[in-house]
Amino acid sequence: MCLALLLATGIVSAFAESDNVISRVSCTINGDTKTQRGFCWYTTEESESQIKISLNGEDVTDTLTVYEKMNEEWEGNYVHQLTVSGLTAGSEYTYQVGDGENWSKEGKFTTDDGDQKVNFISIGDVQASSFENFERASYVLDAAFETVPNADFVANMGDFTNDSTNEEWDYYFSNFERINMNTSLAPAAGNHDGLGVWHWFENIFNLDESGATQTLNG
Repeated sequence: MCLALLLATGIVSAFAESDNVISRVSCTINGDTKTQRGFCWYTTEESESQIKISLNGEDVTDTLTVYEKMNEEWEGNYVHQLTVSGLTAGSEYTYQVGDGENWSKEGKFTTDDGDQKVNFISIGDVQASSFENFERASYVLDAAFETVPNADFVANMGDFTNDSTNEEWDYYFSNFERINMNTSLAPAAGNHDGLGVWHWFENIFNLDESGATQTLNG
């Protein structure tokens, strides 16, 4: 009886230790649009940053260069950022991010094929404060994809949130998850994306910071 209780307790504890919630997943334009992407996500527990990338149903992660840019605590959760290079131009990939045991939902992105023609969707000033208003904004982007189903990426021109709080960013990612995980994002910081707090924006998206970047006031 005691042994059974100890085993049961151990199983419960082991499960609890691996109960690492993954959220705020995004794939961003980062560097060469044909061969590179940036990935960012959050977890509720400190954990490793890992990614699985597949092409035509085959895991090709080992053929790519994966650079860990960030893995640290931020505003009560843990932010993970990986930059992946060595991708093939004009190819549709699927991916999952996680800690090696727990994985996100499957996302997808398509690399630039080098053609000078580009189709993209631009949206700005979502700037919501409530779950309901973020939900309404996501329907606008759904309609945009119905109009331009072959869009190569989404450019968000800033002011993702109104007050740049954890709650508002959770509302944004919850409502835009189905879109964000099925395209590449090109985000720009608005003056509401940080509101005087350093590092909010670059800790939300994995961006190429080789140029001038201002994330205190957009």
